[in-house]
Amino acid sequence: MKKLLFVIFLFFLLSPIIKAQQWTIMVYLDGDNDLEPFANADFLEMAAIGSTSEVNIVVQIDRTTENTMRYYIEKGLTLDSEPIEDCGKLNMGAPETLQDFIEWAISNYPADKYMLVLWNHGDGWRKRVKKTAKQVCYDENEDDWLTMDEVKEAISNAISNTIGDDGKLDIIAFDACLMGMVEVATEIKSLANVMVASEQTEPGDGWPYHYILKELVRRPTLSAKGLARLIVQKYYEYYILQAGELDITYSAIDLTKIDELNTKIKNFVESTTNTNRWQFIQRAREAAKSYENSDYIDIYHLMSKIISSGMPDRDVVNAANEVRRGVRNAVILSKCGPSATNSNGLSIFFPISEDNFIDSDVYISREFDDTTQWSTFLYTYFNPPSENGVDGSGSAKIEGLSSFKAGCKVKEIKIVFTATQDLSNGQLTLDIPESWTMPRTTNLAPGQVVVTKYTGANISWSLNNRTITINLINFDVGKKLGISYRNAIAPSMSDNYKFTIKTKGSGGTLTEIAESPIIRVY
Repeated sequence: MKKLLFVIFLFFLLSPIIKAQQWTIMVYLDGDNDLEPFANADFLEMAAIGSTSEVNIVVQIDRTTENTMRYYIEKGLTLDSEPIEDCGKLNMGAPETLQDFIEWAISNYPADKYMLVLWNHGDGWRKRVKKTAKQVCYDENEDDWLTMDEVKEAISNAISNTIGDDGKLDIIAFDACLMGMVEVATEIKSLANVMVASEQTEPGDGWPYHYILKELVRRPTLSAKGLARLIVQKYYEYYILQAGELDITYSAIDLTKIDELNTKIKNFVESTTNTNRWQFIQRAREAAKSYENSDYIDIYHLMSKIISSGMPDRDVVNAANEVRRGVRNAVILSKCGPSATNSNGLSIFFPISEDNFIDSDVYISREFDDTTQWSTFLYTYFNPPSENGVDGSGSAKIEGLSSFKAGCKVKEIKIVFTATQDLSNGQLTLDIPESWTMPRTTNLAPGQVVVTKYTGANISWSLNNRTITINLINFDVGKKLGISYRNAIAPSMSDNYKFTIKTKGSGGTLTEIAESPIIRVY
């Protein structure tokens, strides 16, 4: 027995220590489209470094005229080298193709940590009209692409079949345009711990794989966040310092913080439910940082613009500030070039016009919208209710006498109007009641009307029959104007006569203010 135990001990003592692989890098390299030359170049960049005893680099590459090949990337490999597997001609836009690649890579090249890179065209959460940019991974031969639903399904199934139902990848990275969106992060938050992506379009060269992998094989024990930071930093350094590309962005996102961020976005949406101040949000939207797809804007910058817009609704301001806090917590590292300033790591869908809210039914089905009700915010933004607190806003008071004897001569009735909402680019009307002298613009004439603007206001006005119409060119909160009605004859019948005032904001509907002035005739 002692001899047996000694033999076993000796066996383990003399056996080589087997070190687990630290990382397996899985690159889904879809070059079956107009990006094929860049796919070839990136393949060779990976092969300039190659796998090591601690880092596996595996690639599935598809090109326009070649079969789909799987490679274990070794240093010095070329596109003519013998692949690990010739898969025939596969559709890289099919979810089962992505799922099978992930399962093959994890099963054959196990490691402590896994990163999946989706390489191709990208367009955020949705498709464009152009065939060359359909969400992500467009396969030209098959005229197919991966929707975010399909990406989620493929990765989820692959994880379940390899790592287990409770497992996750460490990083999901998009070497593709416009994928750095909170909507995309929400779709994959249950599948990985970290996302790496760009808010802006990417230059054709994509990642500098040779610089990234050179550092990774030197420091293979990097954590997921550490590798994500490395990718962002090397991407930034390559394009700013070497390639001279200034309009670039890249960011690493902690997907475990996305639920918290989405709760803050939902609270922001709810804070706008009862606000009357949509004009401030409109100004913020117009000023926020946008990208090649102008319907995508930086969410942090949007919230900053709302806060600095003068928005008087404190609930909205406070909720916007919490969203900024949520973005800061979720962003591990964000870098941008000097032509992409105000990019802070995550963009959001905020179409520039309602006409651009295409695929709205698809957007509503997204997990992000189900959680945050962002589409409700968008619908209200584009279609504010008619009684939105701007139309019909304002207060009027009579300066001087407000009651007169029947049939007497009235030297002047002066009404001062004050804006309580921003009525800029809106309108005000005042109707002179029947039985009163017909209003005129002629100096010293009976019923002469004079409109006076106060400091800071910019207006123009006209008279049509008994209606005075004032165009409020610049007339925000607190601005005032005076309307004088002079040399009139009071009606012969005693009564209370209402001088009806209506207002509307930009694009609104004329609505009577809460208390139009009343002149009493006795």
